[in-house]
Amino acid sequence: MKCGGAEGAQRRPGGMHYGGLIRTVLVLTVLICSGFTTTASIGVLVIGLRSGAGYDAPFLWRLGVKGLVFGCAFAASGWVLRWGGRLPDARRPAELPPERVSWRAWLGLLAAAGAAMALVFPNLDRYPKAEPDEMHHLVVARNLAEYGLYASGHPAAGFELFDRYDSVGPPVIVPVAVSMRLGADQFVAARLTMAVYFVLLCLSVFFFCRPVFGAWAAVCSVFMVLMALMSVYLGRSVYGEAPAFLFAVVGLTFWRGALRAEKRAFWGVLAGAAFGLAVLCKPFLLMGVWAVAGALAFDRVSYRIVRLRHVLLPLFGYGLMVGCWWLVKAVFQHDAAQAAQTTLVEYQHNLVFGFASFVRTSGWIVGQPATLIGAVIALLLVLPVIFRHNYDPPTIVLFFAALFFTYWWLFFTTGLHGRYMWYTCAITQIFAGVLLAVSARQALDLAKPPRVRTVYAALACLVVVPALARTHREVKLIRGHDGMGDAIALAGFVRTLPEDTRIAALDWPLQRTLNFFAGRHVEVVKRVPTSSDEWDVLLADTRVQRALLEGREADRAFGDYGVLFLKGP
Repeated sequence: MKCGGAEGAQRRPGGMHYGGLIRTVLVLTVLICSGFTTTASIGVLVIGLRSGAGYDAPFLWRLGVKGLVFGCAFAASGWVLRWGGRLPDARRPAELPPERVSWRAWLGLLAAAGAAMALVFPNLDRYPKAEPDEMHHLVVARNLAEYGLYASGHPAAGFELFDRYDSVGPPVIVPVAVSMRLGADQFVAARLTMAVYFVLLCLSVFFFCRPVFGAWAAVCSVFMVLMALMSVYLGRSVYGEAPAFLFAVVGLTFWRGALRAEKRAFWGVLAGAAFGLAVLCKPFLLMGVWAVAGALAFDRVSYRIVRLRHVLLPLFGYGLMVGCWWLVKAVFQHDAAQAAQTTLVEYQHNLVFGFASFVRTSGWIVGQPATLIGAVIALLLVLPVIFRHNYDPPTIVLFFAALFFTYWWLFFTTGLHGRYMWYTCAITQIFAGVLLAVSARQALDLAKPPRVRTVYAALACLVVVPALARTHREVKLIRGHDGMGDAIALAGFVRTLPEDTRIAALDWPLQRTLNFFAGRHVEVVKRVPTSSDEWDVLLADTRVQRALLEGREADRAFGDYGVLFLKGP
């Protein structure tokens, strides 16, 4: 059943049994979420013991109880799925013939790509404000471009190769470094690379969705993705989310090719290589393997079109891609395995189930009620399409990924980094695009009763109006907000200081900002120096560090940034 128009033939499996399908999907959701929680609890315990982390007895007790409870839930859901989850009418669906895309749909895609470029290309030097993580990525890319070192730091203080703080990998850093090398303005060149990644993501969404939902629904999905929460922000910043999702979507598209091409092994290898690039962009995306497990488990109780080679070949491609990067690290005498363990120890709080931040994380979700309702309706709409009518394991992976990352956001994160929820936002907006296409078509169908048309028009508005409102706010910020002016002005001042000036800052984000924009090394201190014997100039973010200044006023101000002359100007 195509959702965007009449193009394409319909697969004809057995009866739908929508209620039974929902029950099976719910059991699978419990299976993947409880399985992740159990393995994460065991993993945190093992990694902590190996690293010598000093866990107290109450924490170990809670960790053990969580592992036991969720382990029982995992076993129970697996038993239900094994003995009661098989769909009685499931039989292998027929292949859909290739769809011929109309010229109107191609124009729609062109318009969507143009809209994406209009949102992510202008004024990259002003909006958004570069956050600390982005500044770290910029410093690493700058060092690679100028010094040939994949490292953080500064020549004056030394470099740290393959810094464990890196939250993005070579698929982000290397292209950004190349752009910096070629571009006149390194900052704009870096962000321009991410903007190109985002436009490619939008195009990949179209080609991924078209075989399952139809061309017009795919066009609507592209529009909805670029208007999703935080899409514009991430499309204009040096973060790994947009490139990682791009490679994940491309990998799923290749995997679909592997499922349909019986004797072409390279599709599976290409899929795994793309998945490897996605994980290298954003390592925590590796948790998405549980969404893949959900899709594979459903296939076992339904159509059984996934064969062992469809799993082993992508694993080979994934291992090849990630292994190559680990080999590069090994050449530079870097212990990649030890670094991975250290990173897991540092971020282990995101692997422990809890309710400490539930009020904040759930509030973030319910704070967008119209978007939330539209997302739920969209998931319910596409459920029978992707699980039955146009059965498609790659799209089912995205479906389970949206549910899984919502669960992870609610119970495993602090709720302070909204971009952790962006994958769910982007995926649900892909499906919301399908809902928009269906609703618009039904609302414009004059053969429908007015009441029915009104209901569908309301559904279309529920989906598109909040998205347009968000995008309107982003456009205003892109055109009128200068989030980087203060930092660039401060960096310009620091560059005018004599080379022997001893400069300190009250926090490390400011240190990284000046490392990149001023090319100067700045030491970080915890408080205002009581003596001028060691430092000449102190820099501070007066908006968040006023208490540390102990009532002292800045001698020079650049917006929120203050300069204190410890030896006089």
